[in-house]
Amino acid sequence: MTILTTQYINEHCASLNISRFALTEFTIPDGFTEIGVSAFSLCFALESINIPNSVTMIGEEAFDECTSLTSIFIPESVNTIQDCAFVDCTALTSINIPNGITRIGRRSWQRCSSLTSVTLPDSVTEIDFETFDECTELTSINFPDGMTTIIESAFIDCTALLSIIIPDSMTTIGENAFRNCSSLTKIICNNPNLFTNQNIDNRDQIQFISISDYLKDNYQTLLNAINNPRNSSEFNTNHVSSKELNLIMKLQRAEYFPNWETIADTFEDRSIYQIRSILSFYNKTECFPHENKVTRLLPLQLRDTTMFLNPIENEMLMRTTTFLYRTT
Repeated sequence: MTILTTQYINEHCASLNISRFALTEFTIPDGFTEIGVSAFSLCFALESINIPNSVTMIGEEAFDECTSLTSIFIPESVNTIQDCAFVDCTALTSINIPNGITRIGRRSWQRCSSLTSVTLPDSVTEIDFETFDECTELTSINFPDGMTTIIESAFIDCTALLSIIIPDSMTTIGENAFRNCSSLTKIICNNPNLFTNQNIDNRDQIQFISISDYLKDNYQTLLNAINNPRNSSEFNTNHVSSKELNLIMKLQRAEYFPNWETIADTFEDRSIYQIRSILSFYNKTECFPHENKVTRLLPLQLRDTTMFLNPIENEMLMRTTTFLYRTT
């Protein structure tokens, strides 16, 4: 393990005949595996930082009060972001959190008052204490499917937060998690009972919308494309999971192309026609497998299909199961 320390940065600045407070840019040499505790703390002028793929950990208060840092790219090699890593980075407008991070450290982005949006990777299962406390420009955050826990005060005083989508996997929302989120008026959630007067203000005035209703209200063009009257297959919107909605939202992004296993696992209770129609709508049909392009295929397991499909559709699905594949 090779740790980039405060002393290393100080010596680098001395070689440039400047103080650490005047450092504007830095490229971490390849080979360092950890950005140490307070390594760039109080580097007020730091605007640009390049992190190599050798780095696996960002230590506590590593970028504390780097008030000129507007963005930072964290490579996929990083699997640990420790407490207070970016606290008081008041100019930071966007962040990427690499896949592989499972827990967001406490107060990691506390008082990042210019941060407007956050997308969490699928690997994140927990957001810790006061992680986004006083991120007063944060208007949206995407919670991944599989996430289970939002710890106490995680989003306290996020006064610009407008709406959130809570995945079905969520089991715990801690005390004061969304306290003083004064702009939060809409929550898309299949389990509104997760929210109490202890973790959110004015619960009775919040509009809770089911995943199914949200899909119908915002994706009617997609549903019309799937439910073409020339076909007997109809996408039943009465039982929509957060996992399905999450993937549909990702498919809207031009650069997002999921593998077939992800698609099959997500839409496992939908017909082959419906899946193909969704991919076609977003011009992602290349994600659909072709027998001559895969080496090993397994039929998609069908579970509780009668709950989602009418008899005609169920019969059609059973006839086409040999064409549903999950690559392994």
